[in-house]
Amino acid sequence: MMKYQQKSLENVYIVALDIKGAFDQVWHNGLLDKLSAKGITGPLHSCLQNYLEGRSIQVVLSGQSSSPQPINASVPQGSILGPLLFSIFIDDVVEQCDNSIFLYADDSTIYAPVTSLNGPNVAASLNKDLENIRRWADTWKVTFEPSKCKAMVLSRKRLPSCPDLFLGATRIDLCEQLNILGLCIDRKLCVVSFCCCLL
Repeated sequence: MMKYQQKSLENVYIVALDIKGAFDQVWHNGLLDKLSAKGITGPLHSCLQNYLEGRSIQVVLSGQSSSPQPINASVPQGSILGPLLFSIFIDDVVEQCDNSIFLYADDSTIYAPVTSLNGPNVAASLNKDLENIRRWADTWKVTFEPSKCKAMVLSRKRLPSCPDLFLGATRIDLCEQLNILGLCIDRKLCVVSFCCCLL
């Protein structure tokens, strides 16, 4: 008679990542390369290139203006194309992760279930994902803000443990509540508060 080990879900580790500047971090040359890789070529690619290039930034303070400076990154916020182009720019970050990662605009959330069988390996797996994401960010000129990245343990236990998780050399803070897409949830998956924003 064969005995089967039964996996029982113990905890779920969640890591919420914060991209510094988000829409301002979209590197034009990188985005154009990614558009080409997705089969967007010819006149449409040229049109999008014209849409992105030739932009500049200028500071106005107390009636005084700086000279315009060219920029090679960012997509216009408040535009129809902005969120779509940002999503295209970051969507390949999912390929860096062995664990599940969810992307919505500039919100990126990794989660990893912990069972009685995989427990010892989950921390190593998450830290590997975080290191791969850091390398991806370096390649595509994206900056994550480690101090704003947070980790949380979903658990029924009173005092659940969480491994040390790192983004680069920075240890990610463990919190009791986490804001995800306007919902503030606690470690028992109860909604603490929510905000509704009209766009």
